Amino acid sequence: MDANQLGLVSSIFTLGGLFGALAAGSLSARYGRLRVMRINTLLLACGPLAEALAPNIGALAFGRFISGLGAGVSVVVVPIYISEISPPSEKGFFGAFTQIMTNMGIFTTQVLGYFLSRGSLWRIILAVAGVIGVVQFLALMGAVDSPKWTAENKNPRQAKLDLLKIRGEAVNVEEETAGWDGADDGDGKYTKSRAHNTAPCLDNPARPPYLPRHPPAIYIPRLTKYTQKNNKPSSLHPTHKAPPAPAPAPTNNHRSPSSGFSRRQRTAARSSPSSS
Repeated sequence: MDANQLGLVSSIFTLGGLFGALAAGSLSARYGRLRVMRINTLLLACGPLAEALAPNIGALAFGRFISGLGAGVSVVVVPIYISEISPPSEKGFFGAFTQIMTNMGIFTTQVLGYFLSRGSLWRIILAVAGVIGVVQFLALMGAVDSPKWTAENKNPRQAKLDLLKIRGEAVNVEEETAGWDGADDGDGKYTKSRAHNTAPCLDNPARPPYLPRHPPAIYIPRLTKYTQKNNKPSSLHPTHKAPPAPAPAPTNNHRSPSSGFSRRQRTAARSSPSSS
């Protein structure tokens, strides 16, 4: 290969990684982490296979681009998946271990390149990467999807079962699942949790909480006070009756405590002929 061909083969891997990383976030959020990783292992297997069997520079560049796509997806989806399935107290360890294993892969490639950089043996180095992709695909067939993603998008009950498969049946996962934004009504359908519906507004603590589908007793005094103020019956409480109308204000036609006669009677007496 001349300098231009070498530059093309080297840089096109980075270009594929860019496209893969940009698309990985939205794909994993829509289709799930596990499904995206399984499909991505096909790229990680087919790309090195195309490189190892490449008859010309074009096929080699194409294989490098496919391998770059798989690498870009991996660096985005795999850390998210590992973070979501790791125990809460060990997320830092597994997050760091991901980067350690990435560097171990680079080290393995360098070692293979030291011994196999002669003649056509470079094809074996690329083929080893394809074998690793096939092994990863077989291993992911026995894995479960991220319980957190399942709880947010499908069925929280299934998400809890998947978490028990990861943690073990003897582990109490109630504290870990308490923060999931989902609840199961019993029919397998996903609904928003009551804790979410009744949570106050964070940016305005004085704002009243959202009303759930079945208002608890704590909301009854608040609604009753509101309906009494507006003198309207409450639609949520049919038994509530409007308060009685207030008593009329006293008129000026009252008797003076000193004279015993009303003001109107005293005025009529002054204007009568007998008074003159």
